[in-house]
Amino acid sequence: MSHAAMAASGIGLLASAAMVAGPPPARAQADTVAIGSQLRVANTDGEALNLRAGPASTETIVAQLAPDQVVTVIGAPQIVGTTRWLPVSTAANQIGWISDEYAVPVLAAAPPPPPSPTPELALMETPVPSPEPLTASMQALTPTEATQPTGGSLEVEAKVKFPEAKGRHQEIAVWISRNGRPVQDVDVTMFIPDDEDQEPRTFKPTDEEGRTVREYTFGRTKGSVNVTISAVAPDGGKGRTEVSYFVR
Repeated sequence: MSHAAMAASGIGLLASAAMVAGPPPARAQADTVAIGSQLRVANTDGEALNLRAGPASTETIVAQLAPDQVVTVIGAPQIVGTTRWLPVSTAANQIGWISDEYAVPVLAAAPPPPPSPTPELALMETPVPSPEPLTASMQALTPTEATQPTGGSLEVEAKVKFPEAKGRHQEIAVWISRNGRPVQDVDVTMFIPDDEDQEPRTFKPTDEEGRTVREYTFGRTKGSVNVTISAVAPDGGKGRTEVSYFVR
């Protein structure tokens, strides 16, 4: 084989080898970074990362990014040689390119667990049972009757206005209570055994304070006068007392 033939054969082999080797392998499409995702500067050994005006290490430096600084992907990556360049934007709206070798995804922090309810909050969240419906007997009560104590005897207190009466006029005030609470609408009567009429005298029903007053004139009896006061509540409770005064 001549020298010319051998040279031609060698050139052909080099060309074939070059065709077989091809360009450096590109990164898989599965590694594509989504537009809008956030990346953090990393793997720089504590050095600043250059943000360049284009996807090449020879492009102008736009800014320098500190380690752990977060940037946002704003476009599709470009592969130049063996390096994949990512177009990004900083929080200060600086736009440029960085190598993906120096960027890692920003992982979203897991939401904190809900706080355990405190004993006070647990009590507040405990459902309150609905009130029981009113029975027919309860619905029939007036507001005054519903707030008054029921049943049991009454305490009766009476006081004359004139302990020593000089004329025929007298006035008696009466207070009705039960267990220390005033009782309203109590029927009160008074009876004077030595009175000429010999008939019980009635008072107006007691008011909200359990009080009622009766003015009257009495006969010509002189000396000590005893008066019996009787009371009957709307619920049937009863009470009685006596009071006396002197007539000159």
